[in-house]
Amino acid sequence: MTEDEQLAWDILSTPNNADFKEYRRMHYATWLTKERKVLLISDMETGYIINCINMLERLEQTDTKAYEGLIKELRKRGSRINEN
Repeated sequence: MTEDEQLAWDILSTPNNADFKEYRRMHYATWLTKERKVLLISDMETGYIINCINMLERLEQTDTKAYEGLIKELRKRGSRINEN
């Protein structure tokens, strides 16, 4: 499946009551907002990506594909996360 096809599938197959944790475990190129909107991680603002990373760390969800995708995008942009 191409990236575009995968994105289309992700959007079309995401139910309105999607489980956030399960979604994060399976999707590395898209992010599901609390409003149930699917966003391309590559289109997200850097600050929003950092906030999402921090949230996933607080929730102990660093083993998810979403976390990997967010970190990858941040590194691609040359940004760094403050290490505590």
